[in-house]
Amino acid sequence: MKFLLFLSLLFVATACALSNKTSSKIPDFAAYPTYPGSDLGLTFVRGQARLRVWAPTAEALLLKLYAEGTGGEAVASYAMEKSTGGTWVYQLPAQPPGRFYVVQATIGASSWPKCPTPTCTPWD
Repeated sequence: MKFLLFLSLLFVATACALSNKTSSKIPDFAAYPTYPGSDLGLTFVRGQARLRVWAPTAEALLLKLYAEGTGGEAVASYAMEKSTGGTWVYQLPAQPPGRFYVVQATIGASSWPKCPTPTCTPWD
C-alpha cells in the first residue's frame, strides 16, 4: 500500500513536471535536483504523519484534505514547505480533519488540477 502511494505521488510530480502549458518540449530531468531519502510519500514516525513530494519545478504545493473519497469540498488545505532535493513537505496534525488527500501544484503561475492517483494527468 505504501509503495502504491509512493508511485502515485511520484507520478503526480513527474506528470506535473512534464506538462508545460506553453511548450510541448520535454524538460531535461538531469538538470533537476535529486532526493536520495527513503521517505517520499506519506510516512509515519511515532504516530505522526508526514507527506513528502518530489516536485522540483513547482512554485507551490497545496495539500487538500477531504472527508469523503469522492466529491465534496476540501475540509482543510495546507501549504507544503519547500525542502531539500526538489521536495516539498508537510507534517500533518495528530488528528487531521480529513482522511483523503490530493496535492495541487502551482507551476508557471498556473494552478494544476489536483492529482491523487497514477491515472490522473494534469490535462484531465
